[in-house]
Amino acid sequence: MSTQNEYRADYPREPIGGGNPYWRCSCCGRSDPDINGRVEGHNADCEWRLRQEHAQGKQACVAGISVDDPKWDEAGKTHDWRNHVGGNIKALWGTLTTAQRLAIALDAESNADCEIWD
Repeated sequence: MSTQNEYRADYPREPIGGGNPYWRCSCCGRSDPDINGRVEGHNADCEWRLRQEHAQGKQACVAGISVDDPKWDEAGKTHDWRNHVGGNIKALWGTLTTAQRLAIALDAESNADCEIWD
């Protein structure tokens, strides 16, 4: 079991190219220097990062709500990302990967944050 402070370089990597000597995560595209051996150095929606966090018992959440079980019927009236996910996406939710769910939830959260009420 890895610890939070353990240096990790076991993610899938590819050369950045274009004369750049560094490598990057092939899942999220972050460079090795940006990642610096940290799981949290990867993008929040990185498939490799999500697998590592899931293995450590962590759930991907947006605004404290799990993207694995968003409990659609418990959405608040305002500023709740679950209100900005359409019915067709909700119907497919169980077939989506965690990274796909997280990407949709983050976009929906951005929309929820822009709500203006008189």
